[in-house]
Amino acid sequence: MNTGKYIAVVVLLYSGFGYSQDFKTLVRQMRNDYEQCKTLQLVMELTVYDSAESAPYYKQTIDIKRSGNNYWYQFEENELLLNDKYLVMVDNNARQISLSNRNPKTEAELYKSLQFNLDSIFSRYETFQYLGKEDGAEHYLVIEKNGPIEEVHFFIQAEIHELKKMAYRYRQGHFVIISFNRFDKNVPFKADTFSESRYVTKVNEKIVPSSFYKQYRIQYQ
Repeated sequence: MNTGKYIAVVVLLYSGFGYSQDFKTLVRQMRNDYEQCKTLQLVMELTVYDSAESAPYYKQTIDIKRSGNNYWYQFEENELLLNDKYLVMVDNNARQISLSNRNPKTEAELYKSLQFNLDSIFSRYETFQYLGKEDGAEHYLVIEKNGPIEEVHFFIQAEIHELKKMAYRYRQGHFVIISFNRFDKNVPFKADTFSESRYVTKVNEKIVPSSFYKQYRIQYQ
């Protein structure tokens, strides 16, 4: 299976059964918190199973940082940086840095291929059921009528408006858990967190890899 398609973060917007007003209010508060925070760091652990009863066969940690319209991602051996000027993609296995100017069309295609654009964190589902509390979090279940996913479970710590965990059950039997190990708002980042100088620098008007990445090659796009 293509594990990349599991890297998605979504929160319910629609309701159907009991507790609908409470849930709608909670999701609205979560969305407002996300939209209004100036900075954000999100660390997710993605675990994939053949079924809910089997042992996991794939696990990955994803680190996402955001400050305004600037983003930094780390997943597997890859890093991605978006700042006011550039899109920088780093493949540490291949020792390659891809550099291009920011382009809305390119970024839209990139987000679609990676499927974990942080700005798509709030998506819509048709109906939900409230299943009570589990480990201090409110447990909601979404049943999807169409598509590859049959069920989505959400675990939300209501008092702090924080998503703790999601679980997907696919119609073909596969099961995916996304645990949010860190969901920190208004984080004080270092000055160079979103700077392209971490990866590249300019020498005699030519862009070259920075000192830490001097063994990498640069691909201009």
